[in-house]
Amino acid sequence: YGGVELKYSKFKVLVNRGKLEALRWVDDSFGGVPENAVEGCAFTDIYVGRNHYGLGKVSKEQRALFVVVDGKEVWYKWYQVLTVKTGPANITISGVLYNVSAAVEHGEDVTVTKTTVKNEGCRGTRQDVSLEEATEVEHDWELDQDIFSTVRGVLEVSPLAFDGIRWAATGVTNVTWLGRASAGEYVEHTHKVELEMQPRMACTVAMVGRRVDVQIPFTAWLSRDFGDGQPHRVAVTGVSRSQQVVGVRADVELCWALPGSAQC
Repeated sequence: YGGVELKYSKFKVLVNRGKLEALRWVDDSFGGVPENAVEGCAFTDIYVGRNHYGLGKVSKEQRALFVVVDGKEVWYKWYQVLTVKTGPANITISGVLYNVSAAVEHGEDVTVTKTTVKNEGCRGTRQDVSLEEATEVEHDWELDQDIFSTVRGVLEVSPLAFDGIRWAATGVTNVTWLGRASAGEYVEHTHKVELEMQPRMACTVAMVGRRVDVQIPFTAWLSRDFGDGQPHRVAVTGVSRSQQVVGVRADVELCWALPGSAQC
């Protein structure tokens, strides 16, 4: 139809970032295009098509597919048209696999809570000190590519927990995904310390532990279910971050003599 191949230095490239969009080639002919066909040019009846010679344009007006063959534009009446699924879809991220061997970990000693006890008398005493406090276990998941920051759905995942030696996956739970996902829980700690208090002394009793943070890469599957029985699945990668206080214990931190004197 055009006779010769035309070349342009400025053009746009159609990119399916992260393979998030559900694209499919659909057979058609004689200028016909299926529902949700991908436009080649805005505000025109030109659509992305192909045949065994390669990519081309489908013109509804000319009722054909046009492709370049040996430097010439040639038309064909039978072809395939690129389509994209649209409309509401239920999104699920599942099948999370952690690459624990690539974990990056950091830890630091922390004071969970503390209290001060005093013996202002002239005789030694024995005191039982109870400390109670809760620490938070935090989890966060994020996918690598920015395109997934707009995704809204559900994450099916096993959060990580530190058992004192290593990080391991726990039971599967569902977490709301709003571009990323976060979850957490509180762990109660109760410890009792027996003190032999000398006369005119004060002591600080502290509950201490070690806060460990870990960053672990993971792989998963993102599924978009349009309700047509043909969900669109995409392999994705991301990073999981977890934080937990472990090795919690209580002990005497410091003792000192009370100021002043008393007649004993």
